[in-house]
Amino acid sequence: MIALWIFLGIIVFLLAALCVPVAAHIYYADELELTIGWLFLRIPIMPKKEKPDKKPKKAKKPKKPKPKKEPESKEEEPKPTPKKGSNPFVKYYKYQGIEGYVELLRRLCRALAKFGKGIANSFVVKEFWLRMVTPYDNPAEGAESYGKMCAAIFPALGFLQTHLRWKHCRVDTHPDFTGWQPKTLKCKAVVTVTPMRLIGAALGLGVRLVAKVLIKFLMGIRPPKEEHPGSPPYAPTGHNAPTGHNAPTGHNAPTGHAPTQLPKAS
Repeated sequence: MIALWIFLGIIVFLLAALCVPVAAHIYYADELELTIGWLFLRIPIMPKKEKPDKKPKKAKKPKKPKPKKEPESKEEEPKPTPKKGSNPFVKYYKYQGIEGYVELLRRLCRALAKFGKGIANSFVVKEFWLRMVTPYDNPAEGAESYGKMCAAIFPALGFLQTHLRWKHCRVDTHPDFTGWQPKTLKCKAVVTVTPMRLIGAALGLGVRLVAKVLIKFLMGIRPPKEEHPGSPPYAPTGHNAPTGHNAPTGHNAPTGHAPTQLPKAS
């Protein structure tokens, strides 16, 4: 019983730890700095610290090469030829046609779209700050260059703000035609991601691929059911049988057996 409680405690601890977001601290001034933080851990990724030079190793004496043995000639075994019609993709195309592949592609795109939406919801931009000052000597050329730069920056930020969750964002960018301010580019961002959301998105993708795509494909490679050549024609019975004045009578009434020819009267 104690072992069961310990096992359940470990599972609860792992689930709680996966719910804690992982934070990426990004800062750029003259050099890119990247630090990953999770719980009480702080792991610097960039810039990498220079390791001290290790002592040079002593050169090893060259070994004498051993004489190589000639490999014995072996008779090549004939490769088994693949059976025709064993390819499941060919079978699916044979039974379902191009429309079946279009339906599979449509279902796959739907599953990937939901997966991408789940991944995007896992990221949160807690803080984003950008400061950029660009000096120009020629005002006419500077205005044109600054307009192109803004046309590239702000639509990209708008796209990210549409598909990701943001909390604080500040962008300060302007040109300098006086020459008093130096060229400046500074950026700071804090992005968090929750591991549990990523795992949930991956599991959801796997379930959708199995339920919507794989099962559809496996059902499509089965040959369609055909009627046996000796089976009698269908005769409606029960609620499907025609009644009233429209019901055929006499020799025209449908039966479960093939119609027989009557002998001609002499």
